[in-house]
Amino acid sequence: MASRTFEHAVRDVPGLRTVDAAGGVNARLRLRYRLAVAAPSVVEVVRFAGGGLFDQVIAGWDVMVLTAEPGDDRPLQILGATAIDLESALATPSRGARTDAVAVASRLYETDERVRTRLLAAVDEGMADARLWDAHQPADTEGTRRMVAYRPTVAARAFKAQALAAAGVPIEECAAPEMFQSVALARAYTSV
Repeated sequence: MASRTFEHAVRDVPGLRTVDAAGGVNARLRLRYRLAVAAPSVVEVVRFAGGGLFDQVIAGWDVMVLTAEPGDDRPLQILGATAIDLESALATPSRGARTDAVAVASRLYETDERVRTRLLAAVDEGMADARLWDAHQPADTEGTRRMVAYRPTVAARAFKAQALAAAGVPIEECAAPEMFQSVALARAYTSV
């Protein structure tokens, strides 16, 4: 009996796919949801969204935090998120890695065209959830704003407090809900 290669065996099993060395498992077959967060700093992410990020990680999501200011990523490690340099991420062409949800600091969304373009592209691809945080409302979201309060779990509040302490920020009331603007992003341009 002749031995067969693994690749040959994979072709004989319905539904089984090989792993592509360049891109990982086919994006359609990905088992974990992805949340991308963009903010000016780690401290801002922890203060405004830390509890929610922790809860997403515990629920099995991959959480990537892109920050503009380099700094200590220990607070993000405490929350279970992965720190990525914003400039490096924006300089890299998107290779089809689908993001299921995005949370962005409102001012960063408004001031950085690259962040806005990527977020709008993700929405066009059918991303289910796009949220902005802080009191500022970008001009292209006027009339579409819907405030959403997220109350982190007890564990998330505890981890958020530890992440704030690691960031050297006075621990605020972690029991307060985290406020987001869930928006239907209006188009500032027309389709060709």
